[in-house]
Amino acid sequence: MKVFLILIFLTLLFFHKLFINPNEMLYPAGDIAIYSFKEQFFVDSIKNFGTIPFWNPYMFGGHPSLGSNEIPLFYPLHIFFFFLPIDLAFGYLFILDIFLIGVFTYLFGKTIGLNKFSSSISAIVAMFSGTTILYIYPGQISILDSFTWFPLLLLLYEQAIQKKSLRYGFFSGFIVALMLLSGTLQISLISLFSAFSFFIFRLLSLKTGKIRLIIIPIISVAIGILLAAIQLIPGIEFAKLSVRAYGLDYSFASDFSLHPYQLIAFVLPHFFGSPLVENTYWGINGNFWSICGYAGVFSIILSVIAVLHKRNKYTVFFAFIG
Repeated sequence: MKVFLILIFLTLLFFHKLFINPNEMLYPAGDIAIYSFKEQFFVDSIKNFGTIPFWNPYMFGGHPSLGSNEIPLFYPLHIFFFFLPIDLAFGYLFILDIFLIGVFTYLFGKTIGLNKFSSSISAIVAMFSGTTILYIYPGQISILDSFTWFPLLLLLYEQAIQKKSLRYGFFSGFIVALMLLSGTLQISLISLFSAFSFFIFRLLSLKTGKIRLIIIPIISVAIGILLAAIQLIPGIEFAKLSVRAYGLDYSFASDFSLHPYQLIAFVLPHFFGSPLVENTYWGINGNFWSICGYAGVFSIILSVIAVLHKRNKYTVFFAFIG
């Protein structure tokens, strides 16, 4: 309980300006301007007419509302938008996501045998690393919505392996659905690939019961897809009409790939400049917030020490994924 209170305190400390000025937006710029308009249209349609809007007539000559995965209309935590002013709800969703990432990472750490201190450090690094915090700047809440559930999925897969129980496949199915409903399929697919790799790696470490448990990720994906189908199927239809439906050239498709030179940013995050300092960013590709994996030099040192002196099945796997 003390650890969770510490995580709450650190989250509120980081976002203290929101509580000092509760009627102001977290950031009045970036993609929030686009997302808030679409969210407002969806909420107004439900509140005023009691119907789910399939079509948004206010964008260009019209725009599919249900098929646009940019706005996760059926993501459960977006219930916030029905009770708070749209622009303010984004800030409080960011707060919730950051806190939940910490809680789930801490619980996962405890599940794989870390002590309270190590699990707490892991949680804090996950909460405040560049991979999570930097998406606040452009207001891309759906990316954090998706990533929030990744450590919880790892936790459920680990529990399934340790207890050799199929019921965790059903529980994890709801988590997969939340990831798919979050609105950022790219992050969801990368997270699912990593989680499945973790499950297979752990399954191979078992001496008995492997065949029975291999169905768990299949169950979780099947349940996740079925629960998220209300958003996935219209999204697939809409994608067929996208400019990307007919293929992309390599330069566009690889625009946000991590160039080896940019690994410098894992140690010196502002080596390539920053969008906050007169837009001085001069990175090789992509943008500052999408390819900055900075999580603190101290955490890198701890990771190296773990690989060299605390080598076990977990450090080997996560070193490989890293």
